[in-house]
Amino acid sequence: MRLFNMESMNRNLVYFKWYKILFLTMLIDPIFVMYAYSEGLSVNQIFILTSIETILIIFLEVPTGIISDLFGYKISMVFAVLCYIFSNIIIMIFPTFISFVLCEVFIALCKVLSSGADETYLYLTLDNKDDYTKISGALDSINFLITGIISISIGYLYTMNKHYPFILSITVCGLALVMALKLENIKEYHLEIKS
Repeated sequence: MRLFNMESMNRNLVYFKWYKILFLTMLIDPIFVMYAYSEGLSVNQIFILTSIETILIIFLEVPTGIISDLFGYKISMVFAVLCYIFSNIIIMIFPTFISFVLCEVFIALCKVLSSGADETYLYLTLDNKDDYTKISGALDSINFLITGIISISIGYLYTMNKHYPFILSITVCGLALVMALKLENIKEYHLEIKS
């Protein structure tokens, strides 16, 4: 069953590819612990933050998958980007332990909302399902390559100003948000009704 006409599918694929390339959720990873420590958090508090994120991911993975199926994969991807942007803003503006806890909550939400939603979206968008593995693999490779290249410079940006990595991350993910908003929404239950 074809979800889109060819023109709509091609446009959707372009927006999706740019979304995947620009949604760089690992940009601040190289400096996160250093930033938290410089803002007065103890090593124990940093371990607590990591534990909070992990526990939330475990408990939220299934419920957010159901939300994606019901309300649409685009909605899930949009909220994932918003959560990531908000997590960066909150610790940049209010660098307290409570803010870092909120940051980890939003990062966990970002991860579970995007987990599987983007891959499912791509699979359902493609008319030729054989292209899925090729396109998905190429997009992941590009994303990791860009993340790797930028991650090398994140430390340097941090030495110039500790907020620069967050500003870069917010800017790039803001562009990913624009691309996600341009996508057409796909809902799992909508597919089942039509088939």
